[in-house]
Amino acid sequence: DLSPWPAVDDILRDTQMVRDGLGDVLLQSSMLDDGVAMLYSYPSTFAHKLGDGGTFGGYEAVHSATHRALRDKGLQFRYVTDRMLRLGEFDGRRYQVLLLTRAEAIGDREAEVIRQFVADGGTVIADVRPGIYDDHCKLRAAGVLDDLFGIKRTASTPATRADIELPGTRLAGVPVDSSVSLTDGAAAAMVGETPVLISKQTGKGRALLLNFVPATAATSGKSASGVADVQANFLGRLLEQAGVKPLISLADATGKPVRGVEVVRWRDRGIQIVALFREAAGGSPETVTVGLPGARYVYDLRNHKAFGRTQTFTTSVLPCRASFFALCGTQIQTPEVRLPSSAVEPGTLVKAGVTVPGAEGFHAVRIRVKAAGGDARTVLADRGNATVQIPIAYNDPAGVYEVSAVDLFSNQATVTRFTVQEPADAGRP
Repeated sequence: DLSPWPAVDDILRDTQMVRDGLGDVLLQSSMLDDGVAMLYSYPSTFAHKLGDGGTFGGYEAVHSATHRALRDKGLQFRYVTDRMLRLGEFDGRRYQVLLLTRAEAIGDREAEVIRQFVADGGTVIADVRPGIYDDHCKLRAAGVLDDLFGIKRTASTPATRADIELPGTRLAGVPVDSSVSLTDGAAAAMVGETPVLISKQTGKGRALLLNFVPATAATSGKSASGVADVQANFLGRLLEQAGVKPLISLADATGKPVRGVEVVRWRDRGIQIVALFREAAGGSPETVTVGLPGARYVYDLRNHKAFGRTQTFTTSVLPCRASFFALCGTQIQTPEVRLPSSAVEPGTLVKAGVTVPGAEGFHAVRIRVKAAGGDARTVLADRGNATVQIPIAYNDPAGVYEVSAVDLFSNQATVTRFTVQEPADAGRP
């Protein structure tokens, strides 16, 4: 009978808020990050397979594990590319940390930008073999960033597996590059004669070399997202030392941090939208307490609930289902609809004004016109103002029409009415 399958019907209900205007609001908003950039180096996708590179693991696998580790800590990042660095499109001022994950091929121009980023106060965190090839995958005599990290290399050697004792962390069975030794870098951890955690201060910033691949650590503790807890905690500590902390905290009923829930944020002027998403098949809803950096008026878009002005609130995280929340500096007021006249003739185009008083940014307002057949649409109100056109056909029935306006964020509604009059020539032959 062409009705949707139950699973499809469930998805339609779950994503209704996106079609009701949330998608349009997000398109008008800026996605936020936590000041972390990760380099996507196209030549490195090839270079990591050359020589002994394959013994240190695959490029994609290490990147994916780093993604999960960041999101496991409630952090978001942005990719920057080698092309952006070459063309001057990388704005280092908006980032605190640049991750060079398996960036084995780095060109001279990109290396200059990375050096300047550190000199200006940024933190670079790299893992094994950064810049040992140029941007054409030609092996260099020395890594282009070796002096930045304060190291030198002997001839390339395959990865050796070792257990590493780091401050507050133990990693078991990780690949280590034994060809590295120190020049003027400082080692915070060693495996035999090989430094594995190396740092060097340059200008206002710091370069940190992890002379191993933490993403391949053989660990027993796993978070809900499948990421080794030790890896996420270790990366989190390094980022915290660089001044990067999650702005939004998640805690379970016992007060312990919730793991494996991705936090995504967008901003449109005075309004922030926050999404919580756990990528896990099966399972049951999980109650979490959300902590904000400051008190805001909080609106739950999924459950049509207002929490009032608060710095913490409790909600449920559903497996494989995103929950969205609007954070506003002022309380959302009931939308208003203004009609040019209370009575109109058939064949008229009614231009109704929609206002959300005191709006701090875009609001999605669901407009429904109830009459014989009815009509529904969503308008996007910029700073709470929009115009919606209501066409009255010549053959639309006379009578009273209701125009309802429902704010997507607050679910507050208002209703106004107008009358469609009988045609002037009604009853004539």
